[in-house]
Amino acid sequence: MTRAICVAIIVLFTCQTSYSFKNYYWREYTGEIPKDAIVGGRDINDKNIYIGQAYVKNEGIMEVQITPGVRQVLVPMRGIKKIDKYVKILCGPQEKVYWMSSNPSSLHSDLIDKHAIIGGHEDGWGYTSIGRINREGEVKIGKLNTCVVNNPPFYFNDNGVERRFTPPCGANMKFFATLITIFFSLGPHTCPLEDYYWREYVGETPEDAIIAGKDINNKNVHIGQAYVHDAGLIVTQIFPGVKEVYVTYKGVRKIDKYVKILCGEQADFYWMQANHTNLHLELIDKHAVIGGHEDAYGYMNVGRISYGGEIRIGKVNSFWPEAAYFYFDNNGTEKRISSYQVLMYIDKSINIDVRFKH
Repeated sequence: MTRAICVAIIVLFTCQTSYSFKNYYWREYTGEIPKDAIVGGRDINDKNIYIGQAYVKNEGIMEVQITPGVRQVLVPMRGIKKIDKYVKILCGPQEKVYWMSSNPSSLHSDLIDKHAIIGGHEDGWGYTSIGRINREGEVKIGKLNTCVVNNPPFYFNDNGVERRFTPPCGANMKFFATLITIFFSLGPHTCPLEDYYWREYVGETPEDAIIAGKDINNKNVHIGQAYVHDAGLIVTQIFPGVKEVYVTYKGVRKIDKYVKILCGEQADFYWMQANHTNLHLELIDKHAVIGGHEDAYGYMNVGRISYGGEIRIGKVNSFWPEAAYFYFDNNGTEKRISSYQVLMYIDKSINIDVRFKH
């Protein structure tokens, strides 16, 4: 008997409007479920489960299942990989997403004029999607390889074993249900703007994007987080209307996809003066915004300086005690400086310690 699958899809190759990105966003996940986390289904004990996005070194960003109170996630990627850091959780207004039935042969045409949620990618292939399957009385969250045009396979964790499900080609029954955002504009009360979070960035700046300063033309600049293969998730500067960003990592790299933009309430943030030797002392009993991470080292923070008459955004390598330098792009050249401002968050309710190497 063929087992039915329910799949939450995250793709970019469908007709869509950019403002639909406003209906969802990703928060850092450290074991606690945010109030606005999107429910992905129920487990065997009738408890909610959630949708995660895990960074896997040299592989990409993968869709995973999050169980409340459990920090570790299990990623189906050439077996099962256990990940306990660099995980995000999907959030937004629950009423602005819905499930749409489809099947593998018509999936890509069914997505025309709809916006399926962007969620992950696999290096060397492209964007993947979030899936779910009802197996043995509970929902299992996994990834659907929508980068495969015909008959995309679905992968999920089954009690520590990676399972692959490929529905038969030409089947008439509806195997998939895709998670789609409803085309509503973001009103002032549609989502709780507490803490901070990351939205997908494809060239258009969300209304709630954090303003980091002004460029030489007195235009706002914003804070980005770019996926860099063999490096991590790196802080970068975003210019409104410009899709490409320039990332400082062993030089300067140009990135035009897999970029997020920092969003939240502007009033909840401030900039604190610091330098490479005193940063870790200054951060005691304060909350510095997590900007990303470097593989094999740990979390980094968001920094800025005024250089050449404009604000420059970059990364602070806060994983190095007494050597927490600031790096930024200067017209295609990576620059390092010892004194800078670091982005801080006023609310101390989230206890995330970013001061030490992991």
